Order: sequence, then structure tokens, then C-alpha cells
Amino acid sequence: MLKRVASEKAPAPEPTGIRVYVYRDIPPDESYVKDDYYEFNDIGGSFTAEELCMRVARDLGIGSLAYQLFALQTIDKNPVWLAPNEEIACDEEACCQLRFRLRFMPPQSKMRQLASGQDEAAFNYFFLQCRYDFVEDKIKYEEGRLSQDKALGIAL
Repeated sequence: MLKRVASEKAPAPEPTGIRVYVYRDIPPDESYVKDDYYEFNDIGGSFTAEELCMRVARDLGIGSLAYQLFALQTIDKNPVWLAPNEEIACDEEACCQLRFRLRFMPPQSKMRQLASGQDEAAFNYFFLQCRYDFVEDKIKYEEGRLSQDKALGIAL
């Protein structure tokens, strides 16, 4: 079962099954740290990483060609990419927490196609991922015309 959940201010219940976190567009009046995730609670079942990617991409409106650029990554101190054929068990003992991310950067010509509206949802998701990485200090802005603080203000 695919269930999209937008985190609220109240603490979430103890997670079970599989959670796939996604980036989302944040309205200006909301906190940046809210998480959006999909829950898979088919206890006793299992999914391949590719199957989960397809379900999430379809729900986000990402097209069938562009979704192949995305993959799942573990959420921990040293994130690891999951192979598409990796089996992920869904059980109530523990929660498997993953993040849906653009894994492969397409060539510049394909990127222009995404940006020109062929797969606007994929391009928008890529923007949200980059913004999150920049705000969370996972990528650095090189000194140039703007300072890191001004660039961060633009990203938010």
C-alpha cells in the first residue's frame, strides 16, 4: 500500500515497514525541516528498490523515461545507494528509511529536454533536491559574485 504522509508538528508514531522520504516544495510560511514520505506497510511482503522507485515516481508525476535516473539511498551517516534489484523486506520489527533521489545526472542536452517541459516534474524534483543539499550544507557554493549567505537566502 502506497500512502503519502506529510509530517506535521506532532511527533510521528513509531515507524514500521518502509518509508521513502521525498523532497517537496515548501510554502514560504512553513518550516523547511518538514519531511514528506511514502509509507509501505505491506507487512510480511518485500519490494525491490526499482519497484518502490516506480511507485513513488508515478505518484510524483515523474515520467517513465526520467524515473530511471532516480534511485533509493539509505538515510544514515554514510548513505548507500540501493541496487535496483535489491530486495527490501517490509516488517513490523524495524523501519527501513530511504530517500528518493536523482542518482544520475543526464547529459546537458537531456537536461534541457527536462527543463523545457518534457518532464517538468523530474526537473522540479531535481531542483528541490539541489536546494535541500545546499541548505543542509551538503554542497558548497564557490566564492564568486554572491557570498554563501546570500546564495543560501536565494535558495530558501
